[in-house]
Amino acid sequence: MVGVATLPPELKPAMTDEVAETIGERVAAMVPDGACIQTGIGAIPQAILGALADHNDLGMHGGLIDDAGLRSFSGGITGSKKSIDRGFHHWNRNGHAWFMKPRG
Repeated sequence: MVGVATLPPELKPAMTDEVAETIGERVAAMVPDGACIQTGIGAIPQAILGALADHNDLGMHGGLIDDAGLRSFSGGITGSKKSIDRGFHHWNRNGHAWFMKPRG
């Protein structure tokens, strides 16, 4: 970590619409529990992650993860079935607070 006087730029949440929600539901229907997914940022990835909320033990890869991805780590994304790349890092105020929270 390097100390700075200001926070880095934040990823702002995307607004989903009916088309994105439909795509999210269709994709989520094809994803089994325990699968590893890769997403990005934007309305469609956000809709997919929202539709995956009831899934269990998902793994996730992503270069950029927004608040929708972060919320998923509180639910079905555990990474417990992944054998590689089990780390996680996200950078905005919410992600920073989550990342810096002590784990027991």
